[in-house]
Amino acid sequence: MTSEILKAILVTLRHTYDDINIYAAFCIAFAGFLRIGEFTWSTWNNRSFLQSLCRESIQFVRDGVILQLPSSKTDPFRKGVTIPLSPSGDITCPVSALRILVKRYPQPATAPLFSRLIGPFDRKWVLGKLQQALLFAGINPAGFSGHSFRRGVANSAFKAGISREDIMKMGRWKSDSIDRYFSLTTANKLLFSLSTQLHAKSGPPNLAADTRHAHSANTRNSRDHASARRKV
Repeated sequence: MTSEILKAILVTLRHTYDDINIYAAFCIAFAGFLRIGEFTWSTWNNRSFLQSLCRESIQFVRDGVILQLPSSKTDPFRKGVTIPLSPSGDITCPVSALRILVKRYPQPATAPLFSRLIGPFDRKWVLGKLQQALLFAGINPAGFSGHSFRRGVANSAFKAGISREDIMKMGRWKSDSIDRYFSLTTANKLLFSLSTQLHAKSGPPNLAADTRHAHSANTRNSRDHASARRKV
């Protein structure tokens, strides 16, 4: 998933309840480095808002949106994680997508952030909508999965010049598992970058020391030649 592919599938969506929800979900998943399990749900009851994204999980602020993730894979004690979302200025903008969603379809604070008219907003349905949108956009859906948004934004962030360490913070990676999300091209660029840093930290060659070493070697050679001539 890249921003270009995301744009291509977003324009295939219609102005229906289901599509406006999936539009916002795709934008937030990409901008927020979300795992598919972090924005989907299979069942909803009066306590689901404690562990799943609900309407009160978002707060509009001057710089964009604050997304409060109640729980996640790397947050087993459900302390919650705050994810800032900035405007992107194009059709993938998570801030605009959320504004449209909450304005057109207002819901109680504890209602799911994303939903559909009939049935749960679950993983199977979301992946089905993703594959359908890819086909409508003329893109082969093979190879796309629930990790596509997270993997895609990680690669996009690196190409934008964001460091591996900062990408780990943005995506809430706690280990080197981030590396499996990078494409081969991105991984190679990262290794080249590290190699360049290694050379830079090694410092410039010590020309003075090299000159002294060469001079000493020449002096020894001259003495050896002179000694050899005397023996002859």
